[in-house]
Amino acid sequence: MGPNLASKNPTIYSTAMTVLDLLVQCIDPASLVQLIVSNAQLGNARVQPIMISKLAELVPLLHRQHPLVVAKHILPALSNLISSKVFASEEGRAAVTSLCEKLYECMGRDGIESTNYLTSQQLEKLRELMGMR
Repeated sequence: MGPNLASKNPTIYSTAMTVLDLLVQCIDPASLVQLIVSNAQLGNARVQPIMISKLAELVPLLHRQHPLVVAKHILPALSNLISSKVFASEEGRAAVTSLCEKLYECMGRDGIESTNYLTSQQLEKLRELMGMR
């Protein structure tokens, strides 16, 4: 599905987005999170922001139903995303910001910053991104 989300053909792209949305609606998000995280980190540059945004959409539900999945898969992904090339693009930065906002809403500042996944440089970048000091 990843290559289809990167398609410049509007019909293919639209169909791929519909399929992704239907998968998220019909399947337990905990079952999909690894696939979405891997595409968010390793996918095509056009696919990464889409998958990061999809992760942001899933965070509230996942945190409520499967908080350990968030800690095990999404927080380490956030660590990688903050340091990756996707963060340099405007669309990627917006998607990462959205993901951070959802994580902060669900976990709180202490919940995120007390993990061992983020280096001090990444924490500083995260605080800057979220307008905190």
